[in-house]
Amino acid sequence: MSQLAGYTVADYLIQHASGERSHARVPASTWDTILSHIRDPADAVQLADSARNRLLYLYAIPLYRYAADAGERYAAQNLTDLLAKRMDVDGLRALADAGDGHAGWRLNGVLFARGDLDGLRARADAGDEHAARGLAELLADRDDLDALRARADAGEKNAAAWL
Repeated sequence: MSQLAGYTVADYLIQHASGERSHARVPASTWDTILSHIRDPADAVQLADSARNRLLYLYAIPLYRYAADAGERYAAQNLTDLLAKRMDVDGLRALADAGDGHAGWRLNGVLFARGDLDGLRARADAGDEHAARGLAELLADRDDLDALRARADAGEKNAAAWL
């Protein structure tokens, strides 16, 4: 009854250890195991955040994707933002084509940053207003008046404004 069964750790030691461990490198084998065994979307989000904070995008992206597929909106947004940061056009296009408006908006930004006229043109021709705006601006920056005029004549108001 009066015997010591264990120890109580002081709060300041827990705080110190937590701070030290937050920057510790986790082995790749651990991350691989996590990817193959994760089942809870909320846990996947927390692990994805941890991987992202360590710049381990190879692990953060599939973890966010898993959670996003399970309906976690925070994960979907972080996945999109991470793909945009990496300028992953294919990944963003897949999300945008599946109906993710945020991914479509970020895709347009990446296409604009790359100066991808064909990519913006395809999205603008499919009715994406943001892509049409970016396309018109790129055409104006390149002094491509013929392309601007053709789009303006076809009823594209962004091209008309830049023309």
